[in-house]
Amino acid sequence: MPKQRYTKESIIEVLQNLSKQLGKSKLSKADVAKALSPSTVKNHFGSVGNALEAAGLERTDSSEHLRGRDSALTDEELFRSLLDLEAELGHEPRNTENSAHGKYSHTPFRKRFGKWSDVLAHYRKWKAEKGETVNEVSSPPGPSQGTLTVVKKPPSVSVKTHPAVNRKSPAQLYGEPIDFRGFRHAPINEQGVVYLFGMVSRELGFYIEAV
Repeated sequence: MPKQRYTKESIIEVLQNLSKQLGKSKLSKADVAKALSPSTVKNHFGSVGNALEAAGLERTDSSEHLRGRDSALTDEELFRSLLDLEAELGHEPRNTENSAHGKYSHTPFRKRFGKWSDVLAHYRKWKAEKGETVNEVSSPPGPSQGTLTVVKKPPSVSVKTHPAVNRKSPAQLYGEPIDFRGFRHAPINEQGVVYLFGMVSRELGFYIEAV
């Protein structure tokens, strides 16, 4: 069965119908997830809150699920959430990125550590003490993956020469065959990995902020 393709208008209609079915004008992210994929909503509106506002509904308070739990969260839980997000983003999360995509809102971080630069300072200290690192090179995600998979082994490289090329010409380096959307061989350098990720980033719900 083909996957349904949504437009902004159809997403708004789904949210309005869901609001009527549940009998409330303020839908949580969990409510929305029952009818729509979070990545689908973010692809069209940037966030669930923006989509709800476009549908004439109340925005979801991103910190609502943490009320009464902030004091129960440990430093380990908070920093682990930043580590997971850093692996997805490829860099230390900014405050806005954590609020939009992190497991916890900025509220428990602010209450415990102060401004975001102080949060990151404590986070780096925690990483150093724990020996936690995030590799810079990630493997291309598969069709069903929503996050990057960190790998340590570099891709294998084979040497090929075209039969029509003069034997004195330098050999070309290729990665393993993948035949993915016209990309015949796996990338063997950072630029190739970035290009391949760019091809699938929208489907995974990632947005490219700058290049």
